Amino acid sequence: MELLHLGSLCFDGDALVTAIRLVDLTRFEHPTCDHFAIAFAQQIGHSADLADPLRFLGVVCSWRLRPDDQHQPFDFLWGPFNSDQLTAEQLEALSLAASQDLDPELRSLFADLVWLRQRKHQFARMAAEQYLASAERLIAGEKILGEAERMTRAIQLARTVGRSDGFLAIIVERLTQIAERPSLLNCTLNSCLQALSRSPKTDPRWLYGIAVDRARSIPDEVSQIHWERCFWEHAANYARQMKDDTAARDALLAAARTYEREAQLAPLQAIAAHFWHLALNAYRNIQGADADRERVHKLHLAAQSHIKNEMVCIDDFSDDISELVMAARDRITGKEKRQAIAELVLASHWLPKNYLRNQAIDASRRYVLQHVFGTVRFGSTWKTAAIAPGGSTDAAEPAQQRLHADMCQQYRIQLPYLAFATIEPMRDELVKLHSITLDDIAEFVASSPFVPAGHESIFIVGLHAGIHGKFIEAIHVLIPQLEELLRCQLNLRHVITSSIDADGIQLEFDLNRLLLMPETESLLGEDLCFTCRFLFTEKHGYNLRNEMAHGMRSSATFFSAEGVYAWWLVLHLVASQYANALLSTGPTKGTETEMDDFAI
Repeated sequence: MELLHLGSLCFDGDALVTAIRLVDLTRFEHPTCDHFAIAFAQQIGHSADLADPLRFLGVVCSWRLRPDDQHQPFDFLWGPFNSDQLTAEQLEALSLAASQDLDPELRSLFADLVWLRQRKHQFARMAAEQYLASAERLIAGEKILGEAERMTRAIQLARTVGRSDGFLAIIVERLTQIAERPSLLNCTLNSCLQALSRSPKTDPRWLYGIAVDRARSIPDEVSQIHWERCFWEHAANYARQMKDDTAARDALLAAARTYEREAQLAPLQAIAAHFWHLALNAYRNIQGADADRERVHKLHLAAQSHIKNEMVCIDDFSDDISELVMAARDRITGKEKRQAIAELVLASHWLPKNYLRNQAIDASRRYVLQHVFGTVRFGSTWKTAAIAPGGSTDAAEPAQQRLHADMCQQYRIQLPYLAFATIEPMRDELVKLHSITLDDIAEFVASSPFVPAGHESIFIVGLHAGIHGKFIEAIHVLIPQLEELLRCQLNLRHVITSSIDADGIQLEFDLNRLLLMPETESLLGEDLCFTCRFLFTEKHGYNLRNEMAHGMRSSATFFSAEGVYAWWLVLHLVASQYANALLSTGPTKGTETEMDDFAI
């Protein structure tokens, strides 16, 4: 049943009440409207003469209370609700039913719907009273199924229509009585305090006392620390309302220490580091907590230093790539030296950005739970390099920030195959069959229109080192040269690649900034530009340029997939035109790119 069809359902108030009483609502373990909706829908087949009111109940009881929007506080399983969809006859029937001796869940819903449409104060008051009655029933049965939303909506309605005649004070008093119960569950008291904090009629000193007493009474158990923190945060909020800065600061310090306890009790250092980080942020927001902030920062760093010992190594090559390796080697076998080098120059490709995007979206749909939670990317020193937020299960595709992180992850998954199933076997076969000298590489570099004047020898040394598997030397030499190559090519196209301040000091743009410029994307094409960002500057990627420049990478990481591929990519950009010319007797190989249009 769609809400769009509600207007075709005809019935009066008596028929609606009769339909409700056909179902024994007292039998439900969870007495909420969404459970009632199923029973009303099931009853339709047994009461054909009351089919319209039962269908109506099946729809409107499929409600979800969302009091964050005071003017449209409902949505339904079938989409957002608009009270304008209700006919005058249906509103009259709801008005009658709301005044009957029915379940408070139904009465609160009916009265609120009438209030939203007709703005009659008596129905707002009725809805507030019945919301509280429903919340109290849920609390008494220890059914944590939305009592917070009901209490919050009751306060909203009371504030709207009952400020002047004491009705708001009555609602607040009832909530106060609920909050004073010593046996109240922590989650329920937390909800109650949240609702009361929205009311101007409450005494913050009384609320402060309730929050502090509960915070101090909570046992020191891992499962309870979260609730202790909630009540200290409530206490800090109420202390601010009291204008007691000392009490507010003490409460915030107590809340921050709960993060420390969670870190100390964490079973893994990765989890501990998460809580130390939260504690650090909490102390940042407290004036005069510099010593605590410094102490916790050191503990955070200590926890991070142990994370690598907890990481499980996953074999990149669970698939058999032996056939790919043999095929790659065969491309070198039997070729004379210059042609073999040309084959290596054109060995592989980069992945299209749109392909990575589609892969990321597909993964988010196939592995829903994996994308609900946020992810943390660690850098080479096991400090947090990037955070990708969790996503929604309702979205057609991930939010932009999460989608970008997932695209980088897809590249991470596939890059080892490009490096170790094609490039590395071909490089290894080349040096086994031929003695590659600096002069051999110089032939390819000298013929390149892209290498900046005066930098030829540097490129020759870096590319030669890579061909012989010396990737530490190759990467350290070539990445800064790639930066200069891009600057020169952009300058040739009259693009400014430096800044100038008021004193006339000029600074060249580094690779981070260059790869974010739209002119660079026009130059390289979006696929190659994304690949370069992923490899060299992107925190969700490998960030090779920055981690190398600051000495953060260990020697082994230069022989990994990103090291091999980064060396090859520079080789391809520099020498692909000449390599294609050498192999021109057959079809042109390699990946087409706007780089082929570079001017000298």
